Amino acid sequence: MTETSHLRILNRQHLESLDLGWDDLMDAIDDAFTQKLKGQVQNPAKPKVASRPDSFFNAMPAYLGGSDQVGLKWVSGVDSNKAEGLPYIYGSMILNDAATGRPIALLDGGWLTDIRTPAVSAAVLRALNRSVRRLAIIGAGVQARGHLAAALHTCPSIEHVTIYDRTPDKAAAVLAGAGERETHVAEGPEAAVQDADLIITTVTRALEPRLDCDTADPNAILLPVDYDDALSPRAINDSALFVVDDIDQYTNVAARGDNFGELKDPDGESAQLITRSLSLPPDGRICVMNLGLALEDVAIASLCLQRAEERNIGTLVEFP
Repeated sequence: MTETSHLRILNRQHLESLDLGWDDLMDAIDDAFTQKLKGQVQNPAKPKVASRPDSFFNAMPAYLGGSDQVGLKWVSGVDSNKAEGLPYIYGSMILNDAATGRPIALLDGGWLTDIRTPAVSAAVLRALNRSVRRLAIIGAGVQARGHLAAALHTCPSIEHVTIYDRTPDKAAAVLAGAGERETHVAEGPEAAVQDADLIITTVTRALEPRLDCDTADPNAILLPVDYDDALSPRAINDSALFVVDDIDQYTNVAARGDNFGELKDPDGESAQLITRSLSLPPDGRICVMNLGLALEDVAIASLCLQRAEERNIGTLVEFP
């Protein structure tokens, strides 16, 4: 099998065996956003189709011109899967040779979504460089686990972790990852964020009522990775700084009419924040909403492929 006639398949087991560290992941994210800020990235707004009322299917292509990497993630989410014991997210990631277009790798896009989302949040926290002590997480699924690990790595000053979930046992299970820090399972979302200076929301079903965060630290960092399903408009609009990962994508989602209708215009993009080219307010709440960009997936998938090739990990098949 020649180098120009094979496709490397990396399933979840292969990808987990790469043992990528948070610093490696954050560096890949930083590089991708730096390229975006330089105008070297093509990342069109992701189109969406839905096969069921509780589902979404997104196509997410991107080209990173600075590193000459190109790929597409096809990702789905079906809320009713949880009742069937199935993953909420499924996905497939294809990487191509940018010069010839030849497909070179197929990766588990579900794993990629699981890991790149907290990696982006970690990159944001590293750039903000704030000393935080009290972390509150709303929701206790896969993203809660990933974000807990990422936050503890990036913010070692965290002393206390509180989690709220509709199922308290799930919250307790995630808290096991907090080590020797003080932990608490909250009885409600507002109780969870009391005095918190880092709030991460990871729900898959909208909270009612949504969180105002009135009892949180006035200088809290808000990281909603669930759009505005958990945070109220007031929680976001009262922020001294409101940043999204891509204003065009944010506007595209808002135009659909289901999200962001009452929110103020963003003050900037994550690329400006991560590259430290955006002025930060001296005090006040900071809200960073990362909707998920294909450039992140291409960057992390390319890192995975590089490591897999170095270690001869994965399954090679003749293709085409």
